[in-house]
Amino acid sequence: MAKVIKVLLDSSYILPSFGIEISELSDDDLLKLEALRASNVVRFFYSDIIWIEILPKVVKEYNKKGLQLNGEVVRKSVESLMKTAELVSPGPLAVVEALNLRLLGHGDMIDNLLYGIAVEKGFNLLSMDKDLKAFLKRKKLQHGVIMDHKELFAIVEQ
Repeated sequence: MAKVIKVLLDSSYILPSFGIEISELSDDDLLKLEALRASNVVRFFYSDIIWIEILPKVVKEYNKKGLQLNGEVVRKSVESLMKTAELVSPGPLAVVEALNLRLLGHGDMIDNLLYGIAVEKGFNLLSMDKDLKAFLKRKKLQHGVIMDHKELFAIVEQ
């Protein structure tokens, strides 16, 4: 049996559970990701730190569309995530890695912590953040841990 790919989710892959469309992520892509999870090819993980980034985005998108956001919508979305992904917390090495990125000039501490968790736990970080990946390449740091869904699909198909 092939090794299960462990993947930490960035916000772009969680926002669709709130009904927020991501232009680079189609419904077919979401279905493929779910099929990979359901067939145990991929195990998804999330960190509680992501709520700091997601909740303001959700409020902004709902306001922009004139929609009413309420606790029930949020509860259902969070429960859905908790059923399909496992909670993971940053350990000491992840925090140090995040600090190092900050000291090197990358200011997004959420991304820094997610990257740190991925490195610490040996996960891949599923993210569409091209700036973070380019930053890591420029600094000659592990950038191969970051991939988007298309790169994940290509790995699975090999």
